Amino acid sequence: MRARLPFDVTVYAGQAPVDGTRAVVCEFVAGSPVTLAGIDLALAESIGRAIAAVHALPTSLVTDAGLPAQSAVDAHRATLALVDRAAATGLVPAALLERWEQAGQDGGLWQYTPTVVNGDLGASSFLASSGDVTGVLGWHGLRISDPARDLNWVLGIRREGIAEAVFDAYTRVRGSVDRRLRQRATLHSELEVARWLLHGTEQRDTSIVDDAVRMMSRLVDERVGDAGESISPPTLPILAVDEVEALLDRAERVS
Repeated sequence: MRARLPFDVTVYAGQAPVDGTRAVVCEFVAGSPVTLAGIDLALAESIGRAIAAVHALPTSLVTDAGLPAQSAVDAHRATLALVDRAAATGLVPAALLERWEQAGQDGGLWQYTPTVVNGDLGASSFLASSGDVTGVLGWHGLRISDPARDLNWVLGIRREGIAEAVFDAYTRVRGSVDRRLRQRATLHSELEVARWLLHGTEQRDTSIVDDAVRMMSRLVDERVGDAGESISPPTLPILAVDEVEALLDRAERVS
């Protein structure tokens, strides 16, 4: 796998005894740790290319190793189940629940080809030098799944143009075969809040539940009704009667 990637990855080198336990030793990967605040346009483009390179790996590398593989149908079903569980708490705002349910009913959103994914990417997964990704850390979530899962964290970068640069660079490498990629990434990022809510309810931790409720309230304010953050495809405008008549009249004259 390493030979197919344009950056270094962590490789197991051995173990060593430390204070009565054992420490896992990996080969050194050069580069400085990346933070969300430290991602500029150049690094954003490099991150997009790096993620695309992971997704371009042959799926046989993962399946032959016996690692998990999730189909688009399985991912769709899992999302529907997650939304239903979150709805059952009675704590999800109606507007947000409607948004998630519409995404679940949108068959086109789930028409994608699963790829190799890291499965646990975030800014801290990357090492960089001079604006280029030099290494990616943490591969315990490696599997076949929805490529949008490796990109949802990017949407947390609120500085103008950064998320767009990541997605644009990714698309230049992978092509535009997955036209709903960003919309699924948006959905996955929002459903992390649902998972946090369910974790709080399962643990009966009111502080976590309250935090999740506040996060969902912010999502309603920031995303619901914002066309730029839409999950569903844009709908065509509804024409008034006189506009329809004018359109038909023009069509008759042309014919």
